[in-house]
Amino acid sequence: KTGVKRYYPDPDRTVIGASIELTPARVYDPNQKKYYELRSGTLSILVPDLRGKAQISAEIQLKLPRDAGKEGVVSLLTWQTSVANLLGSDGGIPLDGPALMQQIRLDGGVTLTNAPAGLFDALLNRNGDIASILGPIVEQMQADFTYADGQPTGASLRLNWDDANNQPLPDAWASMKPVQFDIDAQQMMTVRGGQDLQLEVKVSEAFGNRWMGQLHPILFDAKSGDRPVRVTISGGSFRFPLNDPTMKNARVQAQVDLGSLTFGKDALLGKLLEWTGVGLEHAIFSPANIALVDGNISYDALDLTVGNVRLRLDGEVNLVDGQIVDMAVRVPGESLIRVFKELDGIIAADDYLSIPMSGPIRRPQFDRQLMTQEVTRLVTKGLIDKQKDSLKDKIREEIGIDKDQPGGDVIDNALDLIFGGKKKQDDQNKNPEDKR
Repeated sequence: KTGVKRYYPDPDRTVIGASIELTPARVYDPNQKKYYELRSGTLSILVPDLRGKAQISAEIQLKLPRDAGKEGVVSLLTWQTSVANLLGSDGGIPLDGPALMQQIRLDGGVTLTNAPAGLFDALLNRNGDIASILGPIVEQMQADFTYADGQPTGASLRLNWDDANNQPLPDAWASMKPVQFDIDAQQMMTVRGGQDLQLEVKVSEAFGNRWMGQLHPILFDAKSGDRPVRVTISGGSFRFPLNDPTMKNARVQAQVDLGSLTFGKDALLGKLLEWTGVGLEHAIFSPANIALVDGNISYDALDLTVGNVRLRLDGEVNLVDGQIVDMAVRVPGESLIRVFKELDGIIAADDYLSIPMSGPIRRPQFDRQLMTQEVTRLVTKGLIDKQKDSLKDKIREEIGIDKDQPGGDVIDNALDLIFGGKKKQDDQNKNPEDKR
């Protein structure tokens, strides 16, 4: 119709069928400095009835580079999509893209076999972000999606997962148990049925430098692990905005199990431990609960052990601007006593030394003045407590009253009052672990 950007075909006389052979081509990955060669590809379109569904499919084979880890293996990508509502209620097809996408409904899926993750970095200009998670080769991945009213409405994902045995594929770099997502009109993605998301990723230098360090600066230097990092995300509280790259409205509650990590010799953690004399070969981490709210990622206890020294990391990082909001490294008194035997009897095992951190997550700064004050506080408190206990024992001995005898607590209460109240002071300085 003249003046209207719509095409009105006769559905009784229109059938569309096409098969397009893709010519050989190469895609360059600047991050890996290698080419991925298109060996063969076919794109097919079939519309037997405009009032029904159109079928679009593609099959593409890539030849992997010699150094991709699987020489001679062919990478295969298959894509199947059905298109409904090609004809509008008036029998017309919009001739401009946005209007057409608003009218149609898509149901599709993509299957990847032995696919190089670097290819997606190259196509999406992600500079290695994707490969640092998925590894050099994605053995198997299935992604399905639905699209209606001009936006995605749902999706599902399966990554390197053995459905028959309900476990990750052997030797998979990264894996994820199949999960389905819903997407609302505001493009907020949630997990269908509240199912927890289970993700495992091998630790590599790239994964540590690009992703793990967002939790804490020491993790930027992680090089490898004794097993994959295990992440369990609560599906019931998961909220992820697809239209907000700052993630300010994201809500993620997760448990992260890092296992045992190996660090480089110039690692930040090694510098933190220089005073202990403990060699940094590897650090054993306990599972920790983390939260992502309003663009800030936080955790209240990330415990690790290096040799005979135990540390506790807590803090909050703003992912939007990459700044530390509030962060500290805490050294329990028991670890201080193990390193410095002369502190035994001076500081309590449930005391702790706090090392504050601030600044950009990539260039954290330590407040050495506050650290010195903390050391002075611990030692001073320990000496006062030791003198007070010695004085109590001496007075009891002089007057002949045992602590457990009637009136024995009068001496304790009197000296506590003179020295400023031991119970109140102890409560203020207890290890956060004991407060929970």
